[in-house]
This record gives sequence, C-alpha cells and structure tokens, in this order.
Amino acid sequence: MVAALFFWALAVYGALTVVRQVSRRLRRRIRQNLHPVAVVLMVQNSEAHIEGVLRSIFLSTALGQREWRILVFDMGSTDDTPHIVQRMAMQHDGLEYVRIEEEGEFVQQLARVCAEGGLVGCIYDLRVSGMLCDVARDIRLLCG
Repeated sequence: MVAALFFWALAVYGALTVVRQVSRRLRRRIRQNLHPVAVVLMVQNSEAHIEGVLRSIFLSTALGQREWRILVFDMGSTDDTPHIVQRMAMQHDGLEYVRIEEEGEFVQQLARVCAEGGLVGCIYDLRVSGMLCDVARDIRLLCG
C-alpha cells in the first residue's frame, strides 16, 4: 500500500514536471525571447568529460527563461569526442557540433554565430586545465 502511494506520488510529480516544462517552452517560443545566449565550447580530445559538461549545462538551463544555444567547436579531436557530441546533438535542441580544421576557421565560425543574431554569452577553451569549474560556475550565475 505504501509502495503504491509512493509510486503514484512520483508519477504525479513527474507528470506535473513534464507539463511545466512543456508550458515554459511554449511560452518561451511564443514570446520570442529577444536575448538568447550562446555558449561556445572549444574542445580537443575531451571524450572523458564532454558528455558530463554538456549534461550539466542542459540541467542548469532546463528551468531557465532564456533560450540557450550551445556550440561545440572541435579543434581536431582524434578520440570519440565528435561521436559523443553528435549523438547528444541529435537528442537535444540547441546543441551544435562544428569541426574546426585550423585556428583561422574558428574566427570565421564565431563571426557566423554572431551574424546570426545570437548573443554569445561565454566562450570557454576546455583545452585549458581548470576551465570546467568556470563553465559550471558561470552557467549557474547566468541561470540564477
């Protein structure tokens, strides 16, 4: 009896959470949020932590009022980083993967993002040690 009540309480909570998320997304699309935020991540051979970083960003931004766009610029990874990001991009709207062959191409791609009208909020070079903590902290501040 107690287990059944607990199960139904969780089911109702889950259903209400889904309804809340859907209604927020619809309101956000109807309002056409004027200031979307783009987070640019520069990565290279980051298979060990890229999925965790992206999931953390998605979790932090899921309940926010802003429209988010996450761009992952791969600076020539030779590991499974491209496959991980591309798989996640198929599951999540707002995630884009771009392979960069040379440093000059990064500037061109960044100019393209700016020209599309999205506000670039943060650029993180995850090739630098210690940058993961900065990503998590800044996303929390932007969503708070």
